[in-house]
Amino acid sequence: MVCPAQFRGKEYKREKGKPKITVIGDSFTRGIAGELEHNLGNTFEVIGHVMTGAGMKTITETAEQEISTLTKKDIVVVWGATNDIARYETNNALAYITEFVKLRKHTNVLLISVPTRYDLLQTSCVNREVTSYNRKLYKRMKQFEQVRLTDSESQRKY
Repeated sequence: MVCPAQFRGKEYKREKGKPKITVIGDSFTRGIAGELEHNLGNTFEVIGHVMTGAGMKTITETAEQEISTLTKKDIVVVWGATNDIARYETNNALAYITEFVKLRKHTNVLLISVPTRYDLLQTSCVNREVTSYNRKLYKRMKQFEQVRLTDSESQRKY
């Protein structure tokens, strides 16, 4: 996409008073921003960043750049760690997301839990690690009042 000459090198200005929702995450976030925009209408400005194959380090680094101007009226949705869990880097993912929310007291953060892998047995080591990660995530995030957690739908049909 080519930007018109008057916008090159400039940041787009946000509409005053219109809250912003920024969705950032791995491949699970694909289509989420569009659905939010469709369901919420003009109530919010919605932006999505999908980073297929990204780990939590990349997701949180990108989020830091994108949400520096957000306020208490805004929301950042972070959905990731699937790839970290598959690489057995669960503790790293927890450390990155914990550090990220510690520094985000100026805006609301919505974290979405990691879904179960249905291409693997429920008793597989990866699915056990998913369960462990989600449990640790809930426990760590209790201390942050600006953070809310929601479960990803855990039925196979979704």
